[in-house]
Amino acid sequence: MATPSKFTAPWSTSLKATTVFVYVLLFVTIAVAIYKGAPMPLILIVPGVAVLTVCVTALFIIRGYELTHDELLIPRLIWTNRIPLSGLSGAIADPKASYGSIRLCGNGGLYCFCGWFWNSRFGMYRVFATDFKKTVVLTIDGKTILVTPGDPEGFVKAIKEE
Repeated sequence: MATPSKFTAPWSTSLKATTVFVYVLLFVTIAVAIYKGAPMPLILIVPGVAVLTVCVTALFIIRGYELTHDELLIPRLIWTNRIPLSGLSGAIADPKASYGSIRLCGNGGLYCFCGWFWNSRFGMYRVFATDFKKTVVLTIDGKTILVTPGDPEGFVKAIKEE
């Protein structure tokens, strides 16, 4: 690939809804603790945990995807995941790739879907996603990675270019 290719990471409706739901749930929890006259330590702890949850998970936001000649870069808020492409053996757009998956460890919808998942098709695999309808399945050194660029077909074309 001659020049780096950049792709967006648009949020799906379910990702937006989950993020809003979590915000509302945290706000309601704080309001109920205050309204019910919870003891002072609890009134301080509940908002602290809520703010910590929002701030820590915000670090995992996926800001896009960038293909270089030898790496897939996934910029987060304050770091970038780097995935070497030297062992790439497959790249296909497949919006149904995550069907039947179970999240083993990771984030299930607050700002992104990321972590380790499992399904009967791939076994254990890694996810860096914002919209599962735009899934691209990468096979690198025998491992499966799912990403969700805004233009899955363009991403697959770009990653296959030499």
